[in-house]
Amino acid sequence: MVRNAYLEPDLVAAASAELRDLRDLTGETSCLAVLDGNQVLSLERCEGAHTQRSAASLGHGKPVYCTGQGKAILCALSPSARDEILKGLVLAPILKPAVV
Repeated sequence: MVRNAYLEPDLVAAASAELRDLRDLTGETSCLAVLDGNQVLSLERCEGAHTQRSAASLGHGKPVYCTGQGKAILCALSPSARDEILKGLVLAPILKPAVV
């Protein structure tokens, strides 16, 4: 369903080769995410060489300030665009559910 969200153009298909190349170059997981209001929506992930994996689900939005992708997007915005997104946000941690 996530991959159908951005069909014009198909961003995931267009970025797939670049994600793999970046992963191969660095050995790290590479991610494709877009800004959706004050949320970051993860669209695709290309797993790196590490045994520990991200538990983040594709297609789920997270507050822009809570992810590496969101912070990178914020850095690339103009100061006025960044301020517009951040004004009114209440910075709160995302708590992991308790393991039973």
